[in-house]
Amino acid sequence: QLIKKSYSIFNIQKRKKVLKMGTGKTSFSIGRISNVATLTHTSFHNERKEGDKTGSNIDTRRIDFNQTLHGEEHVDLWKEIASRLQGKEYNEERFYNKNGKYKINKSDIKYEDGRKLRKDAVLAFECKTHYPGEMKWAKIVDGKVEYLTQGEQINPKEPDCHFQWPADMEIFNEWKKATNQFILDRFGELNVEQVILHMDESTPHIHAV
Repeated sequence: QLIKKSYSIFNIQKRKKVLKMGTGKTSFSIGRISNVATLTHTSFHNERKEGDKTGSNIDTRRIDFNQTLHGEEHVDLWKEIASRLQGKEYNEERFYNKNGKYKINKSDIKYEDGRKLRKDAVLAFECKTHYPGEMKWAKIVDGKVEYLTQGEQINPKEPDCHFQWPADMEIFNEWKKATNQFILDRFGELNVEQVILHMDESTPHIHAV
């Protein structure tokens, strides 16, 4: 029932403090991950791992502003999920070959009771939600974000391009904390492998696996 549906996480307008927020609500999309390749790509994209082709819309100057809100950084999602399914921890030698490639595939996995994992079994779900609040044009100066002054010209096509940034960081941090808690409460903290906040694209958003 959860697949391909949108959920209103919370009605932000109920709180006087955040009445300035744009839409007043945020939706929550959920998608299935059924193969190891998709899981690996998800991990590389979410963590911005070296060599990942994450797209031209990513501002590499802002990658350092991304945050891991729950779970470990630089985790191998397939290794973690395979271990959970089989009820045992894999060591590095058992899971990877000399080139760092996986030795364990989906077809090798069995549940703790001996049943084999089905070919079409869902390995994980990825959830995504965007920040719905007011944004302002900003720039990076000496590694810090500064809002543009009223007289400055917006120039998003230059190498040091201007970008949209949450207008009120107190409200934004409140949204970030509430969204992370919603994920942990809704799915159970032990079921959530990782929650990551991206600040380096057009709109701040959260990925959860």
